[in-house]
Amino acid sequence: MPRTYVTMTRQELYELVWSQPMQSLAKTFGISDVALAKRCRAVDVPVPPRGYWARKAAGQQPARPPLPRYRSSTNPSAPPARGAPREVLREGLEPQVGFGRPDPPLAAEDNGSLATSPEEAEFRARLVVAPPAADVTSTCAAIRRTARIQKHPLRSALPFARGERRGPVVDLDVTSLGLHRALLFADQLLRTAEGLGWTFASPTPAPETERSGGETPEPELEAGPVTGRLVVDGVPIAFHIQERRRAVPLDGKGPLARRARRANQYAPPTHRYEGTGRLKLVRLSPHIDGDRECSWYDRAKRPLEERIPEILWYFQNVATFTLKERAEAAERARAREAEERRQLLLSIRRDEHHKLVEVLERQAGAWYRARMLRRYLRALRSVVGEGRLQGKLGEEEVDFLLWAEQYVDQLDPLHAAPRVDEMMPGTGWQYRDSSELQAQMGRLLGRHWPETYKVSTCDED
Repeated sequence: MPRTYVTMTRQELYELVWSQPMQSLAKTFGISDVALAKRCRAVDVPVPPRGYWARKAAGQQPARPPLPRYRSSTNPSAPPARGAPREVLREGLEPQVGFGRPDPPLAAEDNGSLATSPEEAEFRARLVVAPPAADVTSTCAAIRRTARIQKHPLRSALPFARGERRGPVVDLDVTSLGLHRALLFADQLLRTAEGLGWTFASPTPAPETERSGGETPEPELEAGPVTGRLVVDGVPIAFHIQERRRAVPLDGKGPLARRARRANQYAPPTHRYEGTGRLKLVRLSPHIDGDRECSWYDRAKRPLEERIPEILWYFQNVATFTLKERAEAAERARAREAEERRQLLLSIRRDEHHKLVEVLERQAGAWYRARMLRRYLRALRSVVGEGRLQGKLGEEEVDFLLWAEQYVDQLDPLHAAPRVDEMMPGTGWQYRDSSELQAQMGRLLGRHWPETYKVSTCDED
């Protein structure tokens, strides 16, 4: 029976599915039972299992599951991943299910392609597709330059104003069969883009690297034609127009030709490639990871000229994505610089704290050494009593206990006794530590006491 456009709710579809077999119900809608089952799965409508109607015919009453709550997902036709429940739609009306083919929608102003988002609708509202040029002589300057380089038959009749002979050209890879159409298509594309405020310009040259003093600059090669890029919101987009080719077999495929090729050890080409007149546009840069939609070609019922709005909308998305990536990269660079600056300041502060820690260790080491020596002197005096210990300071005899007490007093950083120059170690004496642990132990044991200061005289100093 002919298909008609029918819309029903999930409850109505549920009642129909469980009222008759899927095959007979699918014929009513003019589709297959597999397509009907997919439609039911898309809206979470359970279908009878295998053997359900055979059990019904045998007089049994098999269980019939109730209609569950509708669940939505990004791709309803695909089953959910294992362990990943789909989001439950708790607000709004349940979707309706349509069967058949509805009336064709009204064509939009841009060659009949419909917008799928508000941004695309706004873009297509301000997009005016330029009419195709009558001939190559009436195209824009970039196309005329390209026609002259590609050796178009009318290249001698191309008009050029002052300064138009030099400039960017369009990247073309076509045969003489598709050259004329490729030029007119490129002209229509550039004129439409010009209506959006976009420009067709040469790529920005890379900055020159600094040379060392003794190096001489290399001689520059003769500059050829510069391939231009379409600048969209400051983002240069490189594209390439090529002609699809087909392989045509050549003569010389017989056994005699193969024997001759083996004898001469030379294999001439067995095919040649000729143009088909079908065009293809390929976006070359900027490169976007994971982007597969970067080429457009002629279709059977839709030539490439009718896909200009689609191509330009994609270029707009590429520019928006590139600007977003640049902004995010700049933000990441600023965050990285701020983190490096913070780490540098933290390292400087840590070094400053480490210096104060070394000062503290030297002071504590000198105080601990003086305290230990005082305990020894008290024990020594308790043994000697009122006696006197003689000691030699060079050729001079001195009281060892008095000398030791004087040394400990000037050693102790908490004692007010001044330092005695002749008791200080010489400038040539240095203690070299082979490890950080030995250096720390040397500071804590008072080896660096000459570098300490008297706390009682720090206000005066």
